[in-house]
Amino acid sequence: HANGSAVAKGTAHVALGSRQTSALGVQVSQVSFSLAGSGQLDASAGQNTEAGGGFLGRALFEDVELHLSGVEISNANQVVASGVADPTAFARFSSSPCHLDTVLTLRGQRSQPHPLEGQGERRSLAGDLSSANCGFSLHVTAAAIDLQRANQKAVHYALWANFLTIIQMRCFLSQMRHTDEGGPSAAKLSLVAIAMQALLDAYDAFLHLSLSASSRHLFNKFAFVALLKFMLFALLEFRYLLTIWRQRHREVFEEGWESVRRELSRIYSRFYTFLVGGLIVIFNFIDHLDVIVLVSQAYWLPQILHDVRQGSRGSLEMRFIIGISVARTLQILYLWGCPYGIFDGELYPKLPRAPSLWLCLGVVLVQGAQVALMCSQQLWGPRWFVPWLCLPHVYNYWRRIEVTPGSDCVICMAELSQEEGEALAVTPCDHRFHRACLEKWLDVKMECPTCRRELPPMR
Repeated sequence: HANGSAVAKGTAHVALGSRQTSALGVQVSQVSFSLAGSGQLDASAGQNTEAGGGFLGRALFEDVELHLSGVEISNANQVVASGVADPTAFARFSSSPCHLDTVLTLRGQRSQPHPLEGQGERRSLAGDLSSANCGFSLHVTAAAIDLQRANQKAVHYALWANFLTIIQMRCFLSQMRHTDEGGPSAAKLSLVAIAMQALLDAYDAFLHLSLSASSRHLFNKFAFVALLKFMLFALLEFRYLLTIWRQRHREVFEEGWESVRRELSRIYSRFYTFLVGGLIVIFNFIDHLDVIVLVSQAYWLPQILHDVRQGSRGSLEMRFIIGISVARTLQILYLWGCPYGIFDGELYPKLPRAPSLWLCLGVVLVQGAQVALMCSQQLWGPRWFVPWLCLPHVYNYWRRIEVTPGSDCVICMAELSQEEGEALAVTPCDHRFHRACLEKWLDVKMECPTCRRELPPMR
């Protein structure tokens, strides 16, 4: 029994699920096709395009257009065609059954099995459906798909994606612990760089959740991938984003809870505006997803520019930078580099222009260039590659001063001697400290130890 409409003299390409049964032929002697209305189909209106695992057909039924979304052959005695239409358009029509004389033939073609594909026989189905009382015919062709092998691909991808996500979670936990245990202050980090990574993982979570809802074969596997991505985004990345913001806006907390709540609401509104806007862009330009992915890999660039502007180095752990970059790059290399992955267009949607050697090379070059530049900033200084004419002004803590007898460094509580004049640091608020003491202090807090005034980074 089939619900929907059919295309007159058309050709439909559908995906037929096969569990490698021993049946070589399928015969359906009669199928009841329920058509809403009593008019005739317009043979010139039939259009068919391949769409994922089914087909998209259009048939003009008088002044009503019905869209077919797919055909499923569940066994030798049942064919189901599903469609969507505005039910109010069919209110004035009656139901007219069409009796179809149908012959479907299942053929098997033996081929050399591929070591990665593991399938040596490709099956196809062809058939003609005609109805004398309704006056139309339908030619159907289908290609067999091994659902067991497709499910194995989904399991392998889910395990790989979960493994990479756990690596990213471990890297963020290590970086957050490094900051809390006396490492470089979170105020030295770029809000934009961490926010971009949080947005990327939020998009990953939504896309995997959408795919899991589209197929019962993907739900359990992709739903867990989406859960881990959401945990990485909500529990680690966004939390770290708020930590950075708090370190850079300490004066807001001194103004009272109302100011804090107002600023936090502003942060949340901006972040989720970008999140929703990015999802709209992705779903509307899904055919250019490869370009979007390549552009989104420049998430270290804001941190590089932030270090240049502030003149600070060592903001992030090198193992954090390398771990995050490698994990994100490997995921893209699988999706666009493996020709036998799950998203090959056989059963699940094919990624735009996949496999793409140029995209894989572009992602590796972008990530490699950013990581190399950040490593060089830690070795040779954050501004070594910037021409001196373009350098912004940075406060100079080091200058020759006269030390007042009896003055102490409030950090180590040791006396500042005249002989140490060249090794002392002077803040913009004219407080003096040992150079080594102030360097360690600024790694934790970007404020004066004496008056709590905000201090600029050291060169």
